[in-house]
Amino acid sequence: MIYENIYKKLQKLGVIELLDNKQDYSKSELPNYMPLSFDKVFENDSVTVIALAHRYPQNGDLMADPDCEIAIHKNGIAECLTYQQDSLGIYQQVYDAFPNPKQVKIRLKKELNSFLNQWLSNCLNQGHQFDA
Repeated sequence: MIYENIYKKLQKLGVIELLDNKQDYSKSELPNYMPLSFDKVFENDSVTVIALAHRYPQNGDLMADPDCEIAIHKNGIAECLTYQQDSLGIYQQVYDAFPNPKQVKIRLKKELNSFLNQWLSNCLNQGHQFDA
C-alpha cells in the first residue's frame, strides 16, 4: 500500500528518527541539488504533521519547489495533506481540516500521494539524508 511505502521512505530519509529524537527541524544539503528541509508542524497522540520542502531564494523570499505537509500516523503509515508550488501559484489541500476532516478530496489525495511517493524516491536517489 502506498501509505506504508511513503512511511518507509521517510524512515530511510531519517525523518522518523528525527521525530523520535524530538527534533523539530533539519536540513539535508547536497552539492548540485536543492536543499531538502524538514519542519515539524503539529503533533498529538496519534499523528505528527511535518513539512518537507525544497526551497530556493527569489527576490529575497524563499520559494517552495515543492512543499508538502505530510501526516505521519503512529500506526506506520504516512500521507500527503498539502502540496505547494510557489512559482506556479499552486496550493492544494486534501482535507478541509486536519486531523478532524469533514470533507476529503479523494482524487487529489490519490494524486498527491502518488507524487509524494515518487518525490521521496527521487530525494533518496539523490542521496538526501537527515542526521538526527
